[in-house]
Amino acid sequence: MELDKGTVFGGKYFKGKVKVLSVDNDNNILSVELTLPLNCKDESGNERFSIWCENWNLEHTIWGIEGGDYYEKDFSNYPV
Repeated sequence: MELDKGTVFGGKYFKGKVKVLSVDNDNNILSVELTLPLNCKDESGNERFSIWCENWNLEHTIWGIEGGDYYEKDFSNYPV
């Protein structure tokens, strides 16, 4: 899996969606948007999600991909 802007993946320990916002190789920073289902529904019956952004250690994330902790996954039922 290539880590480029727009790459989406899931993980063994984080059960939500990870979307890459930017990759800063020079500073070893991976900016990501995380989306996690809240396991509850709104008044219309739609699944609710929590969405936030974080900066991750790029090298550690690459190691996680290589070790199988992060992998490609379909998130078609998540918000865009």
